[in-house]
Amino acid sequence: MVFFLVSPEQNMEILTCACHCRHEFLSVAYNDRGLVKYFKVDFYGAMDDYSRALEFNPQLTAAYYNRGLIHYRLGKDSNCRTL
Repeated sequence: MVFFLVSPEQNMEILTCACHCRHEFLSVAYNDRGLVKYFKVDFYGAMDDYSRALEFNPQLTAAYYNRGLIHYRLGKDSNCRTL
């Protein structure tokens, strides 16, 4: 279960600002913003953020997992790969 200390809209604004900070934090910021979009059922926006997170850190396994969740929710299971 996820708990927000601020509203999802405020969290989105905070995470958008965070996306302009230092390079090593960008992957986490984009992944977190993708989570907010995912919970708002903006799957395509979330997918864009997860993909952007992976551009900054290809080793961020959470972003791969989160993209897989979206493929599953959209019924595109064939796009998921097994490891």
